[in-house]
Amino acid sequence: MRRVAAELGSGTTSVYRYVTNRDELLDLMVDAVRGEDLPHLPSGDWRADLAQIAYGQRELMLRHPWLATLLGSRPALGPHSLRQVDYALAAAESAGCGSDTGGQRRRCHR
Repeated sequence: MRRVAAELGSGTTSVYRYVTNRDELLDLMVDAVRGEDLPHLPSGDWRADLAQIAYGQRELMLRHPWLATLLGSRPALGPHSLRQVDYALAAAESAGCGSDTGGQRRRCHR
């Protein structure tokens, strides 16, 4: 919190006016970063779309080294994180990996 406050040019306790605790701050940081550079709609080429997500995650972690340690330990519930999940699911669905139809699971195209 001290580092964030120093970056903002304020006192440490001032940060607590905007976030309840460190965990909330980390959740907001992860979600803000996950919103960087993600297109709104998949292109329809599922391989390219999923590759874009994978390469995008790598780029995010190179720009924000702290992100890798937090992704596995924090739920992805913010709006940017959920948009990224929706994007990946839409891309997978275009590959034929949609939901169950008639109680039978469909296989993904290769």
